[in-house]
Amino acid sequence: MKTLVRDTVGELLELGKSTAKKTGKAVVKTFNPLDKVLSSEDEGNPTDKLMKKKKEKKGGKNFTPLDTQRLEKNYKESDKKKLESLRKHLFDLVKDSEKQAIKELDEGERRQKEDEERRKKEKEEKERKERERQRLQEEPHGKERVSIFSPKRRKKKTMVEYKPASGKN
Repeated sequence: MKTLVRDTVGELLELGKSTAKKTGKAVVKTFNPLDKVLSSEDEGNPTDKLMKKKKEKKGGKNFTPLDTQRLEKNYKESDKKKLESLRKHLFDLVKDSEKQAIKELDEGERRQKEDEERRKKEKEEKERKERERQRLQEEPHGKERVSIFSPKRRKKKTMVEYKPASGKN
């Protein structure tokens, strides 16, 4: 029900607007005072009409003919200049991109070398620490704990190698 009322109201508004526009235009057409003045000028002297026609005919040739060959030549020259500048720009772009690629490649190689050196140093440091730890574990550290149930133990001594018959000639 509401949509029916809204549709009807909308249609009435549109009809009213179009009717108002049409009547305004019709009134202007029927009572336009300028029509009389303009029509009286046109209906006036036949010589004026002839003069206007002559001016219109002369006005049609109110230009210089175009030199199309010269225009084509100028366009070709300007096109050549634009093409050359675009070629130069493209060449510069390619050259810059090549320089950038070489720079990135060198940078990547440098980073790779630095990473390799860093890993090598870390590995050497790790190995040194491991050797130091092993050396400390092999050496005896003071007294060993003695259990009441086991026989007496002595401190471990580092063994010295004796070669048999080392002092004899």
